[in-house]
Amino acid sequence: MRFHSLLPLGLLLSSFGSCRPGAGQPETTGIDSTNTDVVHSKYLESHGYSILKNRDGIYWIFSESYVGVGAAVKISIDTEHKSVTILENNLDQGIVDVEKLKLPQIFRGLCIAKNLPCNEMTSIAMDIDEWFTHGSVKKHRQDNSLADQDFDIAPNQLGWEIFSKTSFYNDATKMFPGFEAEMITIKQQKRASPTPSPRGFKLRKVAIA
Repeated sequence: MRFHSLLPLGLLLSSFGSCRPGAGQPETTGIDSTNTDVVHSKYLESHGYSILKNRDGIYWIFSESYVGVGAAVKISIDTEHKSVTILENNLDQGIVDVEKLKLPQIFRGLCIAKNLPCNEMTSIAMDIDEWFTHGSVKKHRQDNSLADQDFDIAPNQLGWEIFSKTSFYNDATKMFPGFEAEMITIKQQKRASPTPSPRGFKLRKVAIA
């Protein structure tokens, strides 16, 4: 499974390996201890969330407790190419409800509500905009004379402990429980919009034996 991103810093997990038995069914375990009821199509609705799919096929997730303008989360799911893109994640920027759902819960709730084959996905792109991680990327590039080149980090390499402990990595892996990462790739990216997207954070994943 692959997680790649499109904003200032993004996260990509790829090469997930084969799915476990029952992968075609909604997966509800391993997401979060508060997520045991993600087993019915009204899960998001029962927590104050609503779903709108626009003409581009992007799912806008609205929340009653989100104080910002627009959607709390925007997710694109391409079943043909088996890819997921988290286009916007404002859960930490405007939600005032202490019982708010986390991204993995919202993702699984969306999959079940819309009967999407999310366990068949092979890649996921997640936007990341966080100064500490940007600083870590900059330092790693400087220390290794990489300039703006893409680079990979394996679990046994320097830098893995830094990038694998980010909240973005944690959210991504919880969206697909039962997998672990085998590679992180940092890459320069730009989105087709007026706002440039200078960095990407890519993770390659394999199934846990």
